Amino acid sequence: METEKGKPEVHKLISEEDVAVALAKYIADLSDKSVKGKGSFSVALSGGSLIHTLRVVPLDDPDSNYKLAYDGFLSKIPIPPGNVYAINDTLSPEGAADEYEARLKDLVKRKTLSISVTNGFPKLDLMLVGMGPEGHVASLFCWHFQRYEKKRWVTFIKDSPKPPSKRITFTFPVINSASNVAMVITGEDLASAVKVALGTHSSDFIPLPVQMVLPEGELTWLSISVTNGFPKLDLMLVGMGPEGHVASLFCWHFQRYEKKRWVTFIKDSPKPPSKRITFTFPVINSASNVAMVITGEDLASAVKVALGTHSSDFIPLPVQMVLPEGELTWFLDMDAASKL
Repeated sequence: METEKGKPEVHKLISEEDVAVALAKYIADLSDKSVKGKGSFSVALSGGSLIHTLRVVPLDDPDSNYKLAYDGFLSKIPIPPGNVYAINDTLSPEGAADEYEARLKDLVKRKTLSISVTNGFPKLDLMLVGMGPEGHVASLFCWHFQRYEKKRWVTFIKDSPKPPSKRITFTFPVINSASNVAMVITGEDLASAVKVALGTHSSDFIPLPVQMVLPEGELTWLSISVTNGFPKLDLMLVGMGPEGHVASLFCWHFQRYEKKRWVTFIKDSPKPPSKRITFTFPVINSASNVAMVITGEDLASAVKVALGTHSSDFIPLPVQMVLPEGELTWFLDMDAASKL
């Protein structure tokens, strides 16, 4: 499939099995071409949802991407053990990140890896990348400053919102230096983030981490073309609180991350009534049209964050999780818009 320069090549497939078959062929073709051309093929690979994140857990831990990669892939192909580079799980996150970066620099020094002539970062032949429902890639999350790292090759976090909490990860300059990046997306809960990432749904918010995947080389998407299974209303009318909550989905409640239920509840609303039920974000974001109706000067700061005119490195406000499949329209009075 020929694509416009700079545009990703997108393959929408029917099932996860189809994605697996297409991915296997894609890797085989790239590796064959690379080995014939220069005698080697380098790939960043891990487990989970095919993210190349390196998690700081013991190598035999079920959460270890090395273990997942070994059991599901590396043990089935003839790669010499010495050519597989796992993290040192005996070190702290800082130490593991430093050591892994030193390994990469040694591979560059020995000319096992090349260097990007554009930015001086290591240039792998292939990066296999997955994505989370809120658009994170690797362990580069929306609310972490590490997504903006410009100098380090490898960085770390200690507070991942999903286990394990301690991880190391390539930085975006390394990801974007790759000759080829494959985004492998199979979860039905990823539909909204995919639409934002591929530009079929506009976003005025702070860019999702997945939107920062802009490689020097070729970008290929392999994904399942499915609906998300949630009810699709023609119109969802939504307001917002001063701290950015929508419906009854508040910043400090786990219900904002609900992915399966259509309707959920809380018993401790900070404003009366204390007991409420609410649509979940998958239902809100399945609507054909979402209208944000905001009035009042006390909402101006949250509006400024939500519309991306004021940066935030904190956990996203609930209103920033309104990413509908359809159209999103904001209606603001002059007071609510006063800080734009």
